[in-house]
Amino acid sequence: MINFFCPINTLGYGIFSYQLIRAYYEFVSPDVALIPLQVHGIKDPNINRWIENGINYSDKNPGIMLFHIDGMPQLKGTPKIGFPLFEWETFTTDEISILKGLDYILQPSAWGKSVLNKCGFDNVFIVPGGFDPKVYKPTIAFNEKLKRIEKQGLTFIHVGKYESRKNSELILKAFINAASGTNAKINLLFHVYNPFDKDWFKKIKDIFSAFGFSNKEEHFTKGNSHVIVPLSPISSDEFPEIYQMADFGIWASKAEGWNLPLNEAIASGLPCITTNNTAQADFIREGTYPSELILKTNYKNPQDLEPEAYVVEIEITEKILTLIQNPEKFLNLQ
Repeated sequence: MINFFCPINTLGYGIFSYQLIRAYYEFVSPDVALIPLQVHGIKDPNINRWIENGINYSDKNPGIMLFHIDGMPQLKGTPKIGFPLFEWETFTTDEISILKGLDYILQPSAWGKSVLNKCGFDNVFIVPGGFDPKVYKPTIAFNEKLKRIEKQGLTFIHVGKYESRKNSELILKAFINAASGTNAKINLLFHVYNPFDKDWFKKIKDIFSAFGFSNKEEHFTKGNSHVIVPLSPISSDEFPEIYQMADFGIWASKAEGWNLPLNEAIASGLPCITTNNTAQADFIREGTYPSELILKTNYKNPQDLEPEAYVVEIEITEKILTLIQNPEKFLNLQ
């Protein structure tokens, strides 16, 4: 029996946890015990079985925890295998002390392993973050996409909590500016539900109001542009279909520990405007990924705990306009 101390939810790390446990259950052993840090939004009858196995777990069994570093002291097991989540390249003294208490450390990227190696940890192994290729794959033919675009306009998508690290506000303003610079009909699905910020939707409404958009519930409209901002989390079961409804993706993160939604979008056949910093550099590689879609990232203070990496708003706007002007060229990239 192996003990998993993990959250299972609709956020990136919750989905990643579920995928990790399910993969172990299906391909290694059914002896899985789940000590849930949180469970909601994912439907699988096996989850209740795993939780039942975890009620009387033994700390003599191996334990794995996928969570933030400050949660790692909750991990019990022999050995203790930590899968710490982080996005920056420096740690506090307390975080280093916590990491030293782990027997083994797992990371989803070569970037994460490199960061920990530089801090003196030689017990780090890569377990790549991923997606189910049977679920996330292109399903709409190129010609069908062109017909859809001609009928309803281009549709962009962004998925991720509304927060500074993900440059959510910058993406939204760049899209609004692009909309003002074209007569084309364009749409944006902006799924940025943030359970940790009670004012996230108000912040978005204020931005749209400042730019003269009309609003009805989760819909914002001005001229030929239409933005949908879901008020509640979208079920993970719905995302494969939602990605197929879009033509392009937009991400502009300052830093990422992996970025599961970006992986899923690309796997679904969506060319994406994105940064390629931190862990994203593992799969957004210069020389293989289209340079026209990669945003430049700059760090003002690389030694700070949370470096203020910044992306120039006008660059996002210009790339959006490039896709609007020549969608055929970039849709072929899938």
